[in-house]
Amino acid sequence: VSWTASAGATSYTIQYYLAHSSSGANAYGPLSGVSTGTSYTVSYQTVGGVYLNYVRAQVSASNSAGTSSYSGWYPSASTYV
Repeated sequence: VSWTASAGATSYTIQYYLAHSSSGANAYGPLSGVSTGTSYTVSYQTVGGVYLNYVRAQVSASNSAGTSSYSGWYPSASTYV
C-alpha cells in the first residue's frame, strides 16, 4: 500500500482489512501497521483455511502536533484490490 506524503508528517498509521475477493468475501480486520515512509507492506493471511489476498486500506498521518483523521478507503469502502 502506498500514498502521497503529507507535509510535516513523521509517521503514518495504516488501517486495513483483508478479504478473499475484490467484493470483500471473508473480510477480516481491522488490522493496522505503522510506517515512517509512504508505503507499507501488507502481509496476506490464511484465516479459517481461507487465503485472504485482497486488501482495502486507509492512512492517517502523525507528527508532534497530533494525528490526522484517516483518509478515505482505497480503493473504496466496499471493494478490495
